[in-house]
Amino acid sequence: MTTLAGTRTLLRLGLRRDRVMIPVWILLLLSSVYSTLAGYAGLYKTEAERQKFADGVNDQASTLAFYGRLHDTSVGGLTAWRMGALGAAFVGVFCVLLVIRHTRAEEEDGRLELVGAGVVGRRAPLTSALLLTMVANVALALLVTAVLAKEGAAGAVATGVGWIGAGAFFAAVAAVAAQVSENARVARGIAVCVIGVSYLIRAIGDASSGPGG
Repeated sequence: MTTLAGTRTLLRLGLRRDRVMIPVWILLLLSSVYSTLAGYAGLYKTEAERQKFADGVNDQASTLAFYGRLHDTSVGGLTAWRMGALGAAFVGVFCVLLVIRHTRAEEEDGRLELVGAGVVGRRAPLTSALLLTMVANVALALLVTAVLAKEGAAGAVATGVGWIGAGAFFAAVAAVAAQVSENARVARGIAVCVIGVSYLIRAIGDASSGPGG
């Protein structure tokens, strides 16, 4: 038996178990993107209005710290700016919860031992958890890209790819945390702290660039 034996079976099981949780998370994030897009389209109907808004944003250190610098004044650009870093952080939390739910939490509940008693390789549970997380992450990114595509395909794809990258990174962080910690709560705490520190570092970098930086 190989170390990855049973990965496909565990992946199907994970998809079935999370058939409600994953769609709800995706729907919440997708609706946030859509409502932000619709809101900016209604508030700023001309390029001049959007440019004035962008100038105000880029002159405020607090706003730069929270959302980052605004470079594109199209409606899609405003949406990607508003949801970019913040959305990536939520994607990170989503991926962390999924990975730890199907690794360390499963082991705590004793289900992983029952699974391991069957024809399942040693690395199959972690591998299936990462695959499940990336399937959900890619599905979310594709839907977000589709929502933003009418405002510019390149920017929409960049936003989707950025979220996939964030999800992959924090899923890996969660995988490491699940291996080095003794319980799911500690693993979640470690991974979420990494998300918070990452966001803080980005915020400091954007805020320190100053107006017009």
